[in-house]
Amino acid sequence: MKEQLEEYIKNNRLFKLGDKLLLSISGGADSVALAYLLKELNYNFSLAHCNFGLRNKESDRDEDFIKLLAKKMNVVCFIKKFKTKDFADEN
Repeated sequence: MKEQLEEYIKNNRLFKLGDKLLLSISGGADSVALAYLLKELNYNFSLAHCNFGLRNKESDRDEDFIKLLAKKMNVVCFIKKFKTKDFADEN
């Protein structure tokens, strides 16, 4: 799978090894797998996670997981929390 991703990136000229990437990550299997693959391929990336707070403690656990993942991978992680329910009620 790693080789297929590398070939896809190169064939479609998505980005180069020296580029700095910002990977949006939910904490789900797909985005976490992509983060691991990019790390294995030596791409330079940071993680970005939005906590919309729609699943209460589960949303917070996802955020905590992403923070731990970033630390484990030794990458920068940007987290933004939103008060989605409050905004929806007001608007």
